[in-house]
Amino acid sequence: MEWVKPTVLDRLVRMCNQFQLLESLDSDQRSDDARFKLFHTWIYVIQADEMKQLIERLTRYESEKKGATTDEVDEEIAID
Repeated sequence: MEWVKPTVLDRLVRMCNQFQLLESLDSDQRSDDARFKLFHTWIYVIQADEMKQLIERLTRYESEKKGATTDEVDEEIAID
């Protein structure tokens, strides 16, 4: 399932560049490995809870990309 379509991503990146929220570090913004420099002005745009959710979502995406499952639960081993 695609998180953000490439055309929408391009528009979002251009808008964020315009308002000095981020800067593209790579010329190919659609690449899975594209890097962006986020500026401190994000604190005026989004709430802290939204940022936490975004970080969690990105962490899950990275885990899934590496082949790990995100629903794993550590099982406790009963010691007799």
